[in-house]
Amino acid sequence: MQNDPSPTDKEEPLRGYSISRPKGGKMSRLRAGRGPAYGRTEVPPPADKGAIAMIYIGCDHGGYEMKLALIGYLKEKGFEYEDLGCGGEPVDYPDIAEKVCAKVLENDENKGVLVCGTGIGISIAANKINGIRAAIGYDYYAAKYTRLHNNANVICFGGRTMGIGSVIESVDVFLHTGFQGGRHAVRVDKITALEGKNNV
Repeated sequence: MQNDPSPTDKEEPLRGYSISRPKGGKMSRLRAGRGPAYGRTEVPPPADKGAIAMIYIGCDHGGYEMKLALIGYLKEKGFEYEDLGCGGEPVDYPDIAEKVCAKVLENDENKGVLVCGTGIGISIAANKINGIRAAIGYDYYAAKYTRLHNNANVICFGGRTMGIGSVIESVDVFLHTGFQGGRHAVRVDKITALEGKNNV
């Protein structure tokens, strides 16, 4: 018989989300809260910078302006980082993903931040590299739970599809949040096992 989950192993509620009720009274869709102005009360704890050895950041030409803004955030918060390109010139995003991910894999406490036009191409490239768990931080909730549940070590953004304000919130919670472990560790181990199965 399966044991009941412990209180710490239960799913958290969807904080920052609300049900919208359109005219006519029917409940319809989940609407994501986008920040404190939308009623989210959850505030990340202070960053434990000792838990992050180094942040490696890179972009292609489609993500250059957003990368500069993210570097400004990292400087302001006192994180150690290394910029691995590009400088605004046309480049191929798989090359940048490879550079950043190679550095991330040097230390389990390293984290990576990647930016391309949409965040999609560079995340696909990053996830081809064994040991990398890259996620698109399309909102605050996703950025938080990809750390809590997926132990993501790289977060990706779209310079042409996302607003810098929401991206700063997402990278902030990503860097402030640890891995929950427990049943999620079992699932992450299964992801790692898939890497071995695909080696020919």
